[in-house]
Amino acid sequence: MPETAAETKVELRSRTLHLGVDIARYGDDETVIAPRMGGKLFELQGYHKQDTTQTTGYVIQTARNYHSLYPFINEVVVKLDDDGVGGGVTNQLEELLRTEMFPFELRILPIGNGRTAIYEEHYENRGTEIWASVRDQLQENLSQYVQGASPTVEFPNDEKLISQLTTRKYRMSGKGRIVLERKEDMKKRGLASPDRADAVALAFATEKEMHWSTDRPAGW
Repeated sequence: MPETAAETKVELRSRTLHLGVDIARYGDDETVIAPRMGGKLFELQGYHKQDTTQTTGYVIQTARNYHSLYPFINEVVVKLDDDGVGGGVTNQLEELLRTEMFPFELRILPIGNGRTAIYEEHYENRGTEIWASVRDQLQENLSQYVQGASPTVEFPNDEKLISQLTTRKYRMSGKGRIVLERKEDMKKRGLASPDRADAVALAFATEKEMHWSTDRPAGW
């Protein structure tokens, strides 16, 4: 499914830039910024061994660069995993909101991957839920592609991203909930941390109060 999204093209209509940010915690893990407008996912930006201040700077730089490329952008929504080290980036971004002026509305949306899912009867946690949403978007795009209809999603041709999206496993818990494979378990299988895929999942996450569905909310 991700391979199909790397072959399709969608029309750029949205005036909102979504930035999914997955922040590396240690070692060889990658800090990744995933820019998205509507169904179009742009080239991912990856950094290694960056502290939270540098990561905050890259997020702001990315927002400004895309506004320069697409001056019609009137809103930038930064979505990041707020658990662990991500909380430091959230705090710094919120401080910038109070002290800096931007040519667009800047909103910070912390998303705790380990927190309770909206549909907690189906998903073990929020991280599993947003990954499932990306899977649903890719399935919809594949269906449109097979039927010769207009595609809904466009991904960059990123081999690491495609691999991460296709190799992470799901399982069913004893409570009947879908559970996403832990990063630690992926590494035991000899796989890299799925940092790029996590950033993309965050980029496609909807507002906390919205429910996942096959319908796109306003501003998607």
